Amino acid sequence: GSGAAEARTRLARVGLERVTGWLAGGIEAWKEQGLPVETMAQVTVGELNEALAAGRDTTPRTFQVVDVRRQGEWTAGHIAGAIHAPLHLLEDHAAYIDPSLRTYVVCGGGYRSPMAVEILREIGLKDVIDVKGGMAEWKAQSLPTTLS
Repeated sequence: GSGAAEARTRLARVGLERVTGWLAGGIEAWKEQGLPVETMAQVTVGELNEALAAGRDTTPRTFQVVDVRRQGEWTAGHIAGAIHAPLHLLEDHAAYIDPSLRTYVVCGGGYRSPMAVEILREIGLKDVIDVKGGMAEWKAQSLPTTLS
């Protein structure tokens, strides 16, 4: 139907041009068959800010924040203590990311972080959490950033 045509157009806009099919009945049909579904843990920027406040004086650290934005975005302001690992270089920067810690992933608007979560899971991190809305939402709520 028209939904498939619309989806194909939108996917083409982000560079996915070889659509070979779609799931009849959607994800609900998949679940009804008892097939596996992987979910992604998410937190709001407020929840991340609370975790940061609670964990500020904890030694050793129990979690880390990974910012996957580009250099210019990072330089304009980021979460204090975050690890900068741009999405397109994420695997190269993996040496700076401790796989034993809970890892919060933040991007600009919330579109890149789910991809980053998947990449980090693939390279062996177990406890990876997507931050909804990214730095746009963080700044909209006037939460603190640093330039250094």
